[in-house]
Amino acid sequence: MSSLPDVPYPRSHYIDTLIQNQVCLWGAVAVALVASHVNLSLRRRNYDAQRVGQYQLEDKIGAGAMGEVYRATHSLLKRRTAVKFLRPEITGQAALERFEREVRLAASLTHPNTISIYDYGFTAEGVFYYAMEMVEGATLRDVVTATGPMPAGRVIRSLAQAAGALKEAHDKGIVHRDVKPANIMLCERGGELDFVKLLDFGVARKLGVGEEVAGTVAGSLETLAPELLRGEPASPSSDLYSLAVVGYFLACGRPLFDVHSARDVMHHHLNVEPVAPSRHNSEIPSDLEAILLQGLSKDPKTRYSDASVFRESLLRCGAAFDWTQDDARRFWEGFRPSEARATAESEITASSSETRVRNGAD
Repeated sequence: MSSLPDVPYPRSHYIDTLIQNQVCLWGAVAVALVASHVNLSLRRRNYDAQRVGQYQLEDKIGAGAMGEVYRATHSLLKRRTAVKFLRPEITGQAALERFEREVRLAASLTHPNTISIYDYGFTAEGVFYYAMEMVEGATLRDVVTATGPMPAGRVIRSLAQAAGALKEAHDKGIVHRDVKPANIMLCERGGELDFVKLLDFGVARKLGVGEEVAGTVAGSLETLAPELLRGEPASPSSDLYSLAVVGYFLACGRPLFDVHSARDVMHHHLNVEPVAPSRHNSEIPSDLEAILLQGLSKDPKTRYSDASVFRESLLRCGAAFDWTQDDARRFWEGFRPSEARATAESEITASSSETRVRNGAD
């Protein structure tokens, strides 16, 4: 039988052993970290490549209060699509019913200037989704923020197309309730540039249906009609007030009311007459200015109540056909790609960009 050596190991032996143990330990940690990273990457890649129904998901292109929007492709038709999901953390029957209402209302509209809904359903995990037309271009807010006031002919052309989309919705008893520069996109369709798409019917409602929560109004403060702030129901006239606010922004390159707090914005919508657009931009024609100011009347009875009348008034303006396809082509050739974006719902885009305020609150 062998016996243990009488001579102890040298000090260097223990140091070497300690170093070897540390190397093994940190090597194991490194391997674990790499494995974890690979696993997460594979899981993310699997998620990014996930198929929902007939749609192959790609990258996320927008998010909002109610949902997220992903770029996708139909697996058979190879059609570029946007798929919008209800946020998983949003629960409750009311939220789901509202999301489904958005789909049903938008899907019933067929006007070429309204975004098209293709399909809807539930994922395997029970998340509600719908597939819609992919819109690539820039919102009216994008364009004005980047380049300043629009020429009168372009303002008229943009508003007239949006009014056409609203006309169909109103004829079907649907009010949009969130018409604003960020919910109107300029794109190309069928070779036609500066083609308008009205987005986000996320807070749309059938005429005569009240708010979900007493004492609140839905929409965006920047374009909210005075009567809605007074607690009156939404109507075609309130949508057209919002569209006139959009027109003011396009023509002047600035908001209707240059104030910052919610209380001040509401006060001005209710009580303060807007400054004439020509005070901000002397190139605005008098006939366009008159239409915008009538559309901004505090009293719904004295503003436009029918989208077709609003549209026809615009098309009778002297500058109605001044903005040509050649003008649009030159604009888009000079518009930097970083200023444009692809989306399906404004800042949506991605979901309803709803702002809720209590009547009279900040």
